[in-house]
Amino acid sequence: PSALADFRDEPPARPIASSRAKRVAHYSYRPIANRSIVAEEFRILRTRLQYTERWRNSLLITSCHHDEGKTSTSLNLAHFMAKRKGMKILLLDMDIRRPRLRKLLGLESQPDLIDVLRGEAAPEDALWYSEEENLYAMVPQRGYGNATELLESPRAADLLNRLHASFDFIVADSCPCLSTA
Repeated sequence: PSALADFRDEPPARPIASSRAKRVAHYSYRPIANRSIVAEEFRILRTRLQYTERWRNSLLITSCHHDEGKTSTSLNLAHFMAKRKGMKILLLDMDIRRPRLRKLLGLESQPDLIDVLRGEAAPEDALWYSEEENLYAMVPQRGYGNATELLESPRAADLLNRLHASFDFIVADSCPCLSTA
């Protein structure tokens, strides 16, 4: 079985010390205008996710092909979730072959998500945080060819376990599902 199998039977993970996250004044992207119809749809989605019976505290955003809006959907959903007071939100770029969030957020992540998955850095050292939005981000700095090997590793399972224990909600941007099949 995959290392990314269900974690419910595993012991509680040690939380990540998010206080060590690198702070940025604000991310460089421009979110959807607060009074737009699209913004209201993201607020409705946020509320529905919070009150669903199958609440797990994470959502993976994917689509069939490149350039269908996965990254902008992930970014805006995380932004609107972070607007809710008292919630710690993590935006995780799991599109390891073609990462885009680092550039959109204006981050120079070193160490990065790939370093964490390889065991070369602690997760705390790859986190970015914006006090203005209470939004954390963990992103790869560059594309990486062996994404499957990294994501199926026991280190990835441990990282995901720790992230689930540390954040109220995780929004993960992923690769397209058909182009990598």
